Amino acid sequence: MAVLWQQQINGNRYEVRSHGRTRRLYTNGVCHSDYHPDRAITRSVWDCLFLPLLFKPPQSIKRVLVLGVGGGSVMHLLRQHLPHAEVIGVDVSAVHLEVAERYFGLRDVELHEADAGDWLQSYEGPTFDAIIDDLFLEEGSDAQRAIEADVDWFRLLLSRVTGDGVLTMNLPDSRACRQCAWSTHKTLQRQLPVAYALRTPLLNNVVGAFPRFRTQAHVMKQHLRQIPALARAQKQGQLRYSMRRLV
Repeated sequence: MAVLWQQQINGNRYEVRSHGRTRRLYTNGVCHSDYHPDRAITRSVWDCLFLPLLFKPPQSIKRVLVLGVGGGSVMHLLRQHLPHAEVIGVDVSAVHLEVAERYFGLRDVELHEADAGDWLQSYEGPTFDAIIDDLFLEEGSDAQRAIEADVDWFRLLLSRVTGDGVLTMNLPDSRACRQCAWSTHKTLQRQLPVAYALRTPLLNNVVGAFPRFRTQAHVMKQHLRQIPALARAQKQGQLRYSMRRLV
């Protein structure tokens, strides 16, 4: 794997590495993005962050907010598979945003350098059909949530998503999923009446999917088949994930 670019900035070590046409962004040794321009999927956690949006019909998703851009892995999925949607990304790191555009070819999206919590608090625009929360920071060689998935955070997210919208949230592992506010607070379970956990085979991460409406797993799979590139990836066994309902 070749190093295309590396720099030490404010005590943080940033690297862009390539393996063939695949590019990865590392901050302090932790991978924040994985992108291949000719693939319909990432074959990693970003697929799980994207797929639950398809609990809604693809054409109904008009506005999507991504918190934690990194190199733009999930934003590339949005541009490729939901090209009609307006996509806004927020990242606290100016370096990540520059790298996303320069080395990962991220285009046709609106990007903001800001703390996600502060940005959401001050946001006064229209609500979003989906919010993807991929907020992580590095602790040593491990990635950890940058904002705790507590009641206040869920409520803030809910205030910015439509009444029939979807939240997806990247969590470090199964324990973090069990301890997130949805799992422990009945009021949130009433507002988000069903939830699912998605995983990829090689990672500990668990993605929580929280639609604001009752739905079933087969609905997402039906909508997935409406997107030819995703349907092909699934048929060829490339789109590998597991999904279970949270109770």
